[in-house]
Amino acid sequence: MTGPKSLAELFADAGAIVTGSHMVYTPKEGGWFHGSEYVNKDMISKHPFLLSTCAREMVNRTVGVLYDVVAAPAVGAIFWGGLLALARSEFLKDREILALYAEKEYPNPEDKSQFIFTFRKPYQADIKGKRILIAEDVANSGMSAKKMIEAVEKVGGIVQGVAAICNRSGQKVRDFLQPHTLYPLIDVSMKMWHESECPLCKQGVPINMTLGKAKDWMATSDLGKAWKIKYNIQ
Repeated sequence: MTGPKSLAELFADAGAIVTGSHMVYTPKEGGWFHGSEYVNKDMISKHPFLLSTCAREMVNRTVGVLYDVVAAPAVGAIFWGGLLALARSEFLKDREILALYAEKEYPNPEDKSQFIFTFRKPYQADIKGKRILIAEDVANSGMSAKKMIEAVEKVGGIVQGVAAICNRSGQKVRDFLQPHTLYPLIDVSMKMWHESECPLCKQGVPINMTLGKAKDWMATSDLGKAWKIKYNIQ
């Protein structure tokens, strides 16, 4: 290859895309879902040069999107949101784009699939009446981004779109976030199954305990608890 590498190739070099495994994904309102592939966003965010490249590319792709603040969900997308705000500020040259984050809260601690995002009071004044771009690292179901939209609008912010490093669910997420626009750097199509229909579970394929949300699944889901007992997972 003689030219510069694509983002997909850079992600592959960083080990950010895992295949051929048994993964438990972040819970959604429909419950827990499993799959055989995984976008390891931590392998992206720990490389500042790669993440900076992503931020500059996102700024180039969203030149026409006007925003005053980049808001990210804690904790995984905070670094991404900060670099995106910096890249946009350097592009504009005449003003600074703020970088804020929202914290996840669980109204019912026993149900990790139900959550909200909230902004601390000092941040709320920076959001009210301002144009906000939401920074998301990996868009799976789109629920995290949707909750961020709700959090921004609750304190009077005007959402201008969602800037994601990776869209994992294609058009489904785009439709889910309407009327707001999703701006992904790359699209990766990965199939997932509800925990009750997962063929990997039925085949007894060991679950990846290193990546994903396996531990949370085994702590909160009846099927997860049963799996933990059946396979004597400590």
